[in-house]
Amino acid sequence: MMLRELTDADLQQSWDLSRLAFGGERGVTAPTPTFRRRAFGAVEGGRLVAKVALRDFHPCGGGPEVPMIVLAAGD
Repeated sequence: MMLRELTDADLQQSWDLSRLAFGGERGVTAPTPTFRRRAFGAVEGGRLVAKVALRDFHPCGGGPEVPMIVLAAGD
């Protein structure tokens, strides 16, 4: 098993894995991400078996904007 940062080439497998884990129609083409993110995955035998996504998040609550990263369970 290899752990690595995912690229655009992994998008379809990432999408399919989310559908498997959280439900939804399978075999649907993955949409283009509309948010900035970094994703890492565990790949075994050329197949994505686990992933985690880090999304840029900029909260606003009246004070200064503080960049944060949100750990996402799915895409």
